[in-house]
Amino acid sequence: MPLTREDLEALQSMRDRLEHGEGVLTAGTIHDDIPTIHDVGHRDGAKIKVPFAVVHCGFGLFKAPAPTDEARDGAFFFDGGGMMRRSPGFSWTPFSARGHDVSEVYDVAKASAAVDELIESLSVEQA
Repeated sequence: MPLTREDLEALQSMRDRLEHGEGVLTAGTIHDDIPTIHDVGHRDGAKIKVPFAVVHCGFGLFKAPAPTDEARDGAFFFDGGGMMRRSPGFSWTPFSARGHDVSEVYDVAKASAAVDELIESLSVEQA
């Protein structure tokens, strides 16, 4: 589904998260440089390779916790399914970490540039 003006608010919210050092994930591909929830994994070949296995905790919460001591060794988090934020053209969620920096596994600058590109293209269409 092509993005529309109604998606602009969601993209701006995504940009705000990225500017604060968080990552963002979408349910499906809206730009090749913005990862999806399906790109996060522990196995070789994952686009976002987290150091721990991803588990579903229920109620749409996914996390990749340290297998030994999560409180000490941290975890990565994101929402899926019905817990994702929605706009008419796509669903998205923040990708965050505790005990780690998101930038260890996520290219914030690359995703920011992609979000800015989408915002610009929608802004040009509106003009």
